[in-house]
Amino acid sequence: AGLVCQGGGLARLVCQGGGLAGGLAGLVCQAGGLAGLVCQGGGLAGLVCQGGGLAGLVCQGGGLAGLVCQAGGLAGLVCQGGGLAGLVCQAGGLAGLVSGLVCQAGGLAGLVCQAGGLAGLVCQGGGLAGLVCQGGGLAGLVCQGGGLAGLVCQAGGLAGLVCQGGGLAGLVCQGGGLAGLVCQGGGLAGLVCQGGGLAGLVCQGGGLAGLVCQGGGLAGLVCQAGGLAGLVCQAGGLAGLVCQGGGLAGLVCQAGGLAGLVCQGGGLAGLVCQGGGLAGLVCQGEGLAG
Repeated sequence: AGLVCQGGGLARLVCQGGGLAGGLAGLVCQAGGLAGLVCQGGGLAGLVCQGGGLAGLVCQGGGLAGLVCQAGGLAGLVCQGGGLAGLVCQAGGLAGLVSGLVCQAGGLAGLVCQAGGLAGLVCQGGGLAGLVCQGGGLAGLVCQGGGLAGLVCQAGGLAGLVCQGGGLAGLVCQGGGLAGLVCQGGGLAGLVCQGGGLAGLVCQGGGLAGLVCQGGGLAGLVCQAGGLAGLVCQAGGLAGLVCQGGGLAGLVCQAGGLAGLVCQGGGLAGLVCQGGGLAGLVCQGEGLAG
């Protein structure tokens, strides 16, 4: 307690059997963080990390349970065997975290992220399984190779998320939808969206293939370059949808039809509509060809 660490951190320290619980309470770590620290069996419970994060830390066997991270995040952290279970991240989120986080064998299971989300995080090889995200969503997150399988997102959705190479397979989105999401290279295959739909979503390069949408439909969705091929829409239809560049080819619409849909550039070629028809549809630029 009261230790000030400068110029390289705690290089060569090995912490076993309970971690540094309480031992680092009040630690102020400057200029390099905890570079070289190896922490086994319990993590860094009670540590408060300010100004630069935990650059160079290797954390094994339990993660960073009890850690509170402020102002700068966990840049340079390598986390093995369980992820960041129990971590509470405040005031800026995990900005810069990869800018160095390499997360192996389980992802970020058990992480609670408040006030700012995961801005600047790059997630590779397995996604964010088990992550609970509160208060702002995943603004600034870049997700590669596997998507966000297992993620539960509350209070604000995924505003500002850029998703590459596989989409959001396995994502469950509650309370606000996917407002502000930009999805590239594969669409939203496997996404289940509850309570608000996909309001504000911009979908590029592949559409929404495999999406299941419940409770509210796709109100406010803007779809570019490929349409909604493979979409299954339940309980409410596509009210408020704006579709550009390719139409709704391959769409299957159940229980309510396409009431309130505005369709531009390509029409509804290939649409299969069940239970309600096309009541209230507005179609521009080619009509209903096909």
